[in-house]
Amino acid sequence: MIQTFSFLRDQLRDAWTRLRLLRVDRAGRGVHLDRGVLLSFPGRMHLGHGARIARNVALRANSPMAPAIVIGDQCMVQDAALLNASEGFVHVGDRTWIGPFCVIYGNGGVRIGRDVMIAAHSCITSVGHRHADTHLPMMAQGIEVGPVTIEDDVWIGMNCTV
Repeated sequence: MIQTFSFLRDQLRDAWTRLRLLRVDRAGRGVHLDRGVLLSFPGRMHLGHGARIARNVALRANSPMAPAIVIGDQCMVQDAALLNASEGFVHVGDRTWIGPFCVIYGNGGVRIGRDVMIAAHSCITSVGHRHADTHLPMMAQGIEVGPVTIEDDVWIGMNCTV
């Protein structure tokens, strides 16, 4: 009885995912989202076949680019990770693993290759604050953005910042 309920719950969650992503072509076959996943602007994202998104992950495709967030086939995004397009994009290649509590800011564009492992608590950002003028607060100096590319078959260890 409990196994049947779990199976039905998973099937309903997968169906809701497809509805939430607005089009069937935005979510591949076998996509699985755990409880508490936040999808902001789901029409601007694509989740590949067999992608698994764990509990409390936030995917924010808050960018005019389409698709702003792409998660490749057979990817795993672990608990409480944040992928935020922020006017740019975050594209993740097939079979990539993003560990728990990772943060990825795509303001200037972030491309992550295939078969990449990103360990827990790592941060990848394509934006930084200007700070050259010591007479002005950093907050008033604006930001700088630039692309970040992580090639295929890379291992980024725990607590790294890129």
